[in-house]
Amino acid sequence: MAFQAPALLRSRGTPGELSSSYALCASSPLTALPRASRRGSSSLWQMVQSEVRPGAVDLDWPNLGFQYIPTRCFMQATWKEGSWSALEAVTDPYIRLHIGATALHYGQSCFEGLKAFRRKDGSVAVFRADENAARMASSSDRLIIPEVPQSLFIDAVHAAVRENIDYVPPYGTGGSLYIRPLLFGSGARIGLGTSDEFTFIVLVTPVSDYYRGGLAPVTALLMQDFDRAAPRGVGNVKVAGNYAADLLPATRGKQMGYPINLYLDARNRRTIEEFGTSNFVGVKGNVYVTPKSESILPSITNKTLMLLPRIWVWRLSNVRWISMNWGSLMRLVHVERRLSLPL
Repeated sequence: MAFQAPALLRSRGTPGELSSSYALCASSPLTALPRASRRGSSSLWQMVQSEVRPGAVDLDWPNLGFQYIPTRCFMQATWKEGSWSALEAVTDPYIRLHIGATALHYGQSCFEGLKAFRRKDGSVAVFRADENAARMASSSDRLIIPEVPQSLFIDAVHAAVRENIDYVPPYGTGGSLYIRPLLFGSGARIGLGTSDEFTFIVLVTPVSDYYRGGLAPVTALLMQDFDRAAPRGVGNVKVAGNYAADLLPATRGKQMGYPINLYLDARNRRTIEEFGTSNFVGVKGNVYVTPKSESILPSITNKTLMLLPRIWVWRLSNVRWISMNWGSLMRLVHVERRLSLPL
């Protein structure tokens, strides 16, 4: 798969009364994708003059942190009786949900995370949304959730960015517009089983770096009291329950002064799996290394990095998937080993 340069995408006209023209760049050409059904949106892929300036709202852009900041609206579509509804913009940040929804009782929920960046020329670029669409399709298949068509997924992502374009942090501030697609069972069911209704949402919020200090190194805690995911479980898909399981160990690790945990394989606890919030990667000599495991979520960033040596002729000569032991890890990254966490 070749890494493709961004293709320019512009649009005007949106659902309801929320209307603003904008310039948006996709990370891969989208002209061949079918349009999703949406009211008043026939010009989504057309070239128009931008009327709303990214970063126009009054926020402390250099100090956003990674937290939820209210924006203008989110995009929503509902699956029922075999088909998806039209995509629409919703301004109320609260969702009316049935008390029997399968997302609440059985965790029938998956999500994605990607970002939009303002570039030096003033345009806005979204990073590899097609890859996020494919990964969400894999997650939904695992949870028996109807697949969100790639066209609908990308349409919703771009519409959410367009409607909130003035919340994209200005170039040079280090911030981005975080995009959170969310898909969950919203129909009522008390017995264990899949829902008969599903809700797809794409919300956005401006953020800065996830960890304080940006690209500054952080010290990880090697987690041996908890497992992130079991073999043949759901560690390779982005479902809500995976992250709920990490809340307790992550909180305890932070109380000890470690911003991130590094997990071992759940079967033998002898090889490296991944961090609590990301894949593990390393560069050793001219080799790019990353653990191989069926319990690891396929990282889009990791996948992209593995393409770069071939595209940009880096000094790296190959990519190697390995089962990384403790000794190999110590030569690559600073990780502190603790036998147990305080109860």
